[in-house]
Amino acid sequence: MNMESGAATKAKLQAQKIEIISPQMVEMRIQLVGVTSLLVARRHERVCPDDDEGILKARQAGNALDLLAPAKPLKKQPKGKKEQPAKAVKPSRTNAIDKLARLLTQEEMYDLFQHRFGPKNQYHGFPAVAVKAAMLNVTNALKAVKKIDLWAKQISFMFHVFPDTDGHNDLMRLEFSGSEPERYHRVCVIPKANVPHPVTRPLYHDWRAKIRIRFDENLMSANSVLNLLVHAGSWGLGALRPECGGTFGLFGIEAAKKRS
Repeated sequence: MNMESGAATKAKLQAQKIEIISPQMVEMRIQLVGVTSLLVARRHERVCPDDDEGILKARQAGNALDLLAPAKPLKKQPKGKKEQPAKAVKPSRTNAIDKLARLLTQEEMYDLFQHRFGPKNQYHGFPAVAVKAAMLNVTNALKAVKKIDLWAKQISFMFHVFPDTDGHNDLMRLEFSGSEPERYHRVCVIPKANVPHPVTRPLYHDWRAKIRIRFDENLMSANSVLNLLVHAGSWGLGALRPECGGTFGLFGIEAAKKRS
């Protein structure tokens, strides 16, 4: 009896054994075409006091220590309790950028927040990860209206977006009308301080960019990836896109080539 039940249990466990299918990775090369102009807000790299040229300029101006948030002392301890040392507040990216806006000139800020690469920084770029972020945001929006059954976290591993650019692993090269982008002037409000501050940002007209999307064809079809990208074009990229109350950053698809 026991031997029969043990064999039945073993057979049941073998039936429940998980089989993972092997991935079938496919890559598509896609040409993005801007429907509206692309406004670049800021560099996506983390502002670091040791490796950012703009902060080094501010450091030379004698205000380097102002880039780091000062330590906030704790409240006075009651008698009889051991006094605790003050904890330093970790400098945030937003605080560093806001203080940079007060330390640097408009020209230095404009140069600092551009995406340039290549020999002598001759190429203009934009982070390819922003395209994937738009696709994932669209996924959540479609899930919310019950058009698809998966959330962004569930499909984020199924596809990856890369720039179709030689010499750079993160920035997709922008082709646009003119030799230099337009200087877009706008007055922004520094967060928490509620202080208006004029900023100048690069604005690219008639822009184009090439990307590569690598995905698992066993989990997503090529049509699903393209449809998601088309919807992401209505979500937009960069600053003042529709999500942020503007009309910049909309794009469409001109051509797509699939290869295994």
